[in-house]
Amino acid sequence: MSIPLKESKDGVPTTHGGCLLRNEYARFSLNWSIRGGDDALDLAQENFGRRRLADLPPDLGKGLVAYTEDEPRTRPYVAFMLFRCGDKRPWMGIDFSEIAKNRNAVTDLIALLRIARDRYGEVHQCTPKAT
Repeated sequence: MSIPLKESKDGVPTTHGGCLLRNEYARFSLNWSIRGGDDALDLAQENFGRRRLADLPPDLGKGLVAYTEDEPRTRPYVAFMLFRCGDKRPWMGIDFSEIAKNRNAVTDLIALLRIARDRYGEVHQCTPKAT
């Protein structure tokens, strides 16, 4: 995006967190938690399963990539992942408003999940693995 974005963050670094990028409306968010992963996966499947574009590659864990076809304000591009890191089973959800022309949403969302998962491992000093 060529427009300025404002960042906000929240959470408790040991258990959960999130960040949001916005201008006149939210453009991107990432949320994660070490709690309730199975329930969060079930909810993601229920909410986005019919709009699934792809399942995750097996090395990332359980999850999906979806496109809701709603307007950009609702952040219609969605990805969810449940994985293992040490003795924890964190989950992450990413959503964003739009993709650039000629980009592949599935490839980009999977790449973002991979970066976020690897960064989680660095910060929490564990090795991310599939569930």
